[in-house]
Amino acid sequence: MQLSRPKRLIGAVLSSLIALTLFDVVVAPKAAQAGGPSVGLPDTPQTTVTNPTPKPPRPADQATAAALSGDQPVSTMPPPAGGGTPTATSLSPSASWQVSPHTGDFTWSYPLRVPPAAGGLEPELGLAYASSTVDGRTSATNNQASWAGDGWDLQSGFIERVYGGCSDDDMGGTTPPKTGDLCWRNDNAMATSAGQLIAESGNRWRPKSDDGSRVERLEGAANGDNNGEYWRITTVDGVQYFYGSRPESKSAWTVPVYGDDAGEPCHGATFEASRCTQAWRWNLDKVIDPHGNMMVYTYDVETNKYGANLKDDAVSYIRGGTLRLVDYGLRSDGSTAASGQVEFITAGRCVPGSDCTPSKKDNWPDVPWSSNCDGATCFGNYAPSFWSTKRLSKIVTRVRGASGFTDVDSWTLEHQFPAPGDQEKAALWLKSIVHTGQDRKRTRRNSSH
Repeated sequence: MQLSRPKRLIGAVLSSLIALTLFDVVVAPKAAQAGGPSVGLPDTPQTTVTNPTPKPPRPADQATAAALSGDQPVSTMPPPAGGGTPTATSLSPSASWQVSPHTGDFTWSYPLRVPPAAGGLEPELGLAYASSTVDGRTSATNNQASWAGDGWDLQSGFIERVYGGCSDDDMGGTTPPKTGDLCWRNDNAMATSAGQLIAESGNRWRPKSDDGSRVERLEGAANGDNNGEYWRITTVDGVQYFYGSRPESKSAWTVPVYGDDAGEPCHGATFEASRCTQAWRWNLDKVIDPHGNMMVYTYDVETNKYGANLKDDAVSYIRGGTLRLVDYGLRSDGSTAASGQVEFITAGRCVPGSDCTPSKKDNWPDVPWSSNCDGATCFGNYAPSFWSTKRLSKIVTRVRGASGFTDVDSWTLEHQFPAPGDQEKAALWLKSIVHTGQDRKRTRRNSSH
């Protein structure tokens, strides 16, 4: 399938496929020079494009306004390559498409079929494009395209917590130092599957738009979070979804957070003593149906370092990651090996055919290498930032036979960095998807769009 460069249509910030949350942090001058503080990695929603007619600009929609208000601070740091700031996270026949008559949001989905499992529990996967994920961006949002391309995405699902910038924390009675770090703001959570979650008593939460699902925040997983927080959502039909529960899945992504006010997690006698490692994202890592059928998700993570509390000594955190494997056809009692598998293969986000060593920064147009630190000290980088060096290059489905797994289907994604023509850095664009039926030894291309 050959894809033309999608038009930047005006649309709503939330699509029906993926919830996109936008938040950012105000930075003190010293922290701003270092790259500013942050909250998360961009995850833009899903869909595709077929030469739609562009619509005239309209005022900012309500979803954008809501996402940039309330407890979600706004960054003052200058935009890096590609516009926006890496100091923010986002909660966004063989294909189908539609245009919203109310918002002009163009969506296009490309399902990825997987071999069936004996128990019937198997992943529902697909690439998807939503014009609203591009339209909703500002200089205060993390504008790095997803691993699938600008406006596209493929996500398994996650729950995310918003932290605030310490430089802008005037709540709780204590004013912290004007650093680029993250501070506890309030107990909150957003799920891509259910939207905003509302805390109730004990460990119970519920979706704001309550559909009857039971939501629990639990503790005790060896996942890197200071008290091992993870989540379980049980739907009305009895299917359980776990987030951040399996250490081997690398599904909980953490960052240093300061509890600068009394009563906040990890609060200590001093600001320096009030830091602990907390999860900012819990990715889906296990699904169990009422019959004991199970599938598990495994991730690759990307780590980074920064100088916490305006000190040069480096502290480590997880700046983002990508889905690597889905194993399904399992049993929750461990009695059966996976009968099916999906692998997600990544490559560097560099210009095709160029020298892709990290030192050749011009060949990585949308990667903010200036925010990278991997040494013992991080002079000049005094805030966490959330970004990726990876793009999705191939998806392979497999079934287990007598001698192990055998490839069934694959999808190869070709990307490019077309010149945007607006003095911005080029963004990662999905150029084509090539579907190959491995068991039939032939390649099938979709029609050109």
